[in-house]
Amino acid sequence: MNDELNTKVAELRTKLDSLQDLVAMDDVTRQLGDLATTIAGLPAKVKQLRDKGYIYANFLEQKTTTLDEQWSAVRGNVSQSIQEELHRAQEQIEEIDDLWEKLDAALAQGGQPAPTRTGAGSLGAKMQTAIQSAQKAGAGAKMAGAVKPSGAGGALSQMAQPPKPAGGGLVKGAMSGAATGAKPDALISQLDGAMSRLSSEVEGAKRRIESMYGEIPNNVSQTVSQIDLIETYLERAGEASFPLLAGEAIYMVVEAEWKKGKDKDDNPDGLLYITNQRVVMEQKEKVGKKLGMFGGKAVQGLVWESPVGAITDVTFEKKGMFGGIDLVTLKFGSGGPFGETTLEVKDGLHAKWFAGKLKQAASGEIDAERVGERKALTMEAVADAPTMCPSCGATFTEPIVRGMTQITCTYCGTVVRLG
Repeated sequence: MNDELNTKVAELRTKLDSLQDLVAMDDVTRQLGDLATTIAGLPAKVKQLRDKGYIYANFLEQKTTTLDEQWSAVRGNVSQSIQEELHRAQEQIEEIDDLWEKLDAALAQGGQPAPTRTGAGSLGAKMQTAIQSAQKAGAGAKMAGAVKPSGAGGALSQMAQPPKPAGGGLVKGAMSGAATGAKPDALISQLDGAMSRLSSEVEGAKRRIESMYGEIPNNVSQTVSQIDLIETYLERAGEASFPLLAGEAIYMVVEAEWKKGKDKDDNPDGLLYITNQRVVMEQKEKVGKKLGMFGGKAVQGLVWESPVGAITDVTFEKKGMFGGIDLVTLKFGSGGPFGETTLEVKDGLHAKWFAGKLKQAASGEIDAERVGERKALTMEAVADAPTMCPSCGATFTEPIVRGMTQITCTYCGTVVRLG
């Protein structure tokens, strides 16, 4: 095999390897299995939060139930679509295997070594793994017939073989005869084109399949993040330097820096606790570090507290380069420790959002988020049509059209009035 031909065959081998991975749809079936596993585990995660005493975010129960119902409706369709897409690609897969056989024969006829198809025979195993993943997701039954056992057929045609008419199909035993006189360069060109076409077809199939998921993956990911954040609140509360009062319940615990003075060294860094009774600033940091990095002494303790109802107003602003510093200013009335004070909120929180949460805590609105309380909250009218629920954060699935006065979140029941 001359150098130019050798290079072309090597490029084809690389392209075939990539095509094998693509046709196996590993990422699609993996997402199918991962989503099924995650959704199935959400109720247990929510129960763990309740068992640990977290009584807020009552939307979680309904949200996890709704996600499970939506997933049950979509899962079977996704599984069926994977099977159909594989069958649709079968003819092209057979064409590619046929051309590889012809190329093998043409090269052998010229006394040249046949091209080694790196990874050949691995597609069947990959597809079997994909089916097993789908079966674990409860969607494998419809795909079970989509693939032959590993080792049957060619590198790509180890997928389902649809029934063929008598006398039709490809007879691989006759390939060497059919290849007589075939030029390797011509076969390589045909193979390259056939693999490019199949690659394009499979990419399109993947996009069609993934579009069937809709907003489910985003809402599942968001729900997992919400649960993880609450677990962080509870972990922080478990390490607090002060006890909770009788009947006091944790709502949020976020990283914050109290802007006590102009000098940064005078500003305690730690955690801000929001409960149904108090707002508490706890210093929790290392002080006296050399060069701001080494050594230092761990300090933890309550620096100020206030009845949550003493908060009369909360304002916010963003400072710093690109608005990377989120500040909230709390104003207090009777019973408060100051007239007002400012905090820098961290944890990646936005000042505007956090200020809203503080206002809800101060007004007692967070009681509506308690487990067992009414779940169909009515939010203030909004001028612009929202895309996400302001309560649970889920993406609205119902289209908003002219004339609508309100929209109800499918996931938590929150009613948002449209202004």
